[in-house]
Order: sequence, then structure tokens, then C-alpha cells
Amino acid sequence: MKLVFVHPPLDACPSGGNVFNRHVIDRAVESGFPLETMAISSDGAMPTFSRLPRDSIILWDSLLLESLSNCPLVQDGPIHGFLAHYVPFLNPLLDADRRKEEKDRFERAAERVQFFIATGLSIQRLLERLYPGKPVFLCEPGVDAAFLAARQASAEPTAGWTIQIATVANLLPAKGLTELLEILAKLQHYCWAWHLVGDDRTDPGYTERFRSRIAELGLQTRITRHGVLDTPKLAQLLGAMDIFAFASRFEAYGMALAEAAAVGLPIVTTAVGEASRIVQHGKTGFVAPIADPDAFRDGLEQLLSDHELRRRCRSRLLLNTPRTWDAAFADFGNAIRTVCATAIELERSRSP
Repeated sequence: MKLVFVHPPLDACPSGGNVFNRHVIDRAVESGFPLETMAISSDGAMPTFSRLPRDSIILWDSLLLESLSNCPLVQDGPIHGFLAHYVPFLNPLLDADRRKEEKDRFERAAERVQFFIATGLSIQRLLERLYPGKPVFLCEPGVDAAFLAARQASAEPTAGWTIQIATVANLLPAKGLTELLEILAKLQHYCWAWHLVGDDRTDPGYTERFRSRIAELGLQTRITRHGVLDTPKLAQLLGAMDIFAFASRFEAYGMALAEAAAVGLPIVTTAVGEASRIVQHGKTGFVAPIADPDAFRDGLEQLLSDHELRRRCRSRLLLNTPRTWDAAFADFGNAIRTVCATAIELERSRSP
């Protein structure tokens, strides 16, 4: 069966979803897996599939939710699937009207697919509850080998000098960066420096407000914005850090958390995505309830104030074996093969 993966351009706005897509496509090419790609922009023309065989599989990336939701419903044609990097109506920052709009759009998209691939366990369980008649396969991300190399080269946590804090997140309201900034401002009596990695072009208004607030708090000399870094440079930066702080309000998995844990960084995070599986609360870091700045501040202060705690967290993290992208692609391939086998059996049952 022909498999066509419809996704945004791989050089589009940096995101965990694009990283996931790139790894899947690269491994498909390396292994000879029969995956064809079709890159379209989210505001581009609707792709046409009229020339595809009836038994083809079309896998839509969730970053193209709008295109999928407007795709014509076809009863007897290719099998459509949905790669769910995220579920937009779960964003807690949406007002009631926008949430309903996003939920309706997601429902229209779900009507048009026969299966889902979820990139996080909580998303898989949600989709299974919402659409009990459709299979939902789990394919969580892996960790690039560069982070494993950085973990071997990472230094012991610093003691007696500036404590280096890292955050990897695009400058967007849902990433909780302003909230994290306010927490750090209340911890100025500790000697810390904050390194922020992420794209600042998606929401220029938010970026400007964030920059202005840094200036108002007088923290310009303690904060370094690195912009977007490629994987080797990001891994190298994380290898030189002491703490990873992540105050996001909305994640499907938390790839940045998995990468920080792979390097061996003690983590303080909100309870988003699979944070509670990636971080052992009190052992490798702290997981605070979403929108509970006091709990987040308490966890961060414990890591800032206790060199031995940071060392113990790092030691425990380095005992873990991070999930690889090869394992992620194996799950992806198994999902597609199961869909193919089911479709073939169904077609045979219909034959006279």
C-alpha cells in the first residue's frame, strides 16, 4: 500500500513536531520504508489525491489541522490518518469561544480519518476516549544522539559560582516564559544566569512585551537569548547548564524535557504532557501543578540553593537510558503496518 505523509515544510517554524517529522522521514529513507512525503504550508493550497490508488494511506500532520478539517469527505477512497503532535483545544489560555472553535475544527478533522498516531501517552488516552471506534497508536519521540554525547561531557553541577539555568521554548504565551521570568525575578538573591533557546518570530507582540519586562526588572545582564540552535549546539549548551526550567502551560509530550533529562540536568517543570513520567518528582527534579507559581518557585529554589541536591538529581538521571529515535520509528512502522494489515483483511472480507 502507498503511504503519503502530508506535513509542513521541514524548514518551517522550529517546533518539536518538525523535529519529529524530520527524524521519521530520515529513518524511512535510510531503511527503505515506503514513505512518500508531501510538504505543504498551513496556508497553502489544498493537496489533491485523485491519482492515488484507492487503498493508499494518507497520514496528515496535526500542524496541518486546518487543511485536514476542510478536506472533502470520501467514503470509498484512501485511508486517512492523523499524526497528533498536539490537541489545540486543550490550550488553557484559550477563551471559551476560541476553545469551541478549535474543538469544532478538531472534530471535523477527526471525521475524516480512520486512525490516529499520538506522540504522547496522555494524548493517546484522550483520543481513545473521544473516538472509541478508531485505533490510536502511540509513537513518542526519541532523543538525538548529540544529547547523549553531551551527557558524557557534561560537568559536575557548579558550586560557589553562577548557576546556569536553561529553558528551550519558542517565545509564545503558552510556554509560560513571562511567568518564569517573574519567578526568577523573585530569586535574584541567588547567583543565577538564564539561557533561553527558542524562536522569537512567531508572535512579535509577545516577544516585545517579554523583552520590555526583562528591562523593567533590570535583568538584562542575567538573561541570554540564544535564538534557535541546531541540535549539536543545543546539546552542547545543555551540557554546560546546571538546571532546566520549563514553565509551559500546554504540551503533548515535552521533547525539551526528555532532551534535558538525557543530558542529566535537574528539572523543574509544570505538569504538562508527559512531564510526570520524564521527571521523578523530588528525585530528578520537581513537577509543579500548572498555574501554581508558588510550587514552581519552591522547586526551583530548592535546586538553586542545594548543590548536593543538584548532584543527586544528575546522578539518578545518568542511570537512565533515554528512548532513541530508532525506537520511535519502530513504533511508527508498526502502526502503519497494522493499519495496512487491517485494511487488507477488510478488503478480503468484502471480496466475493
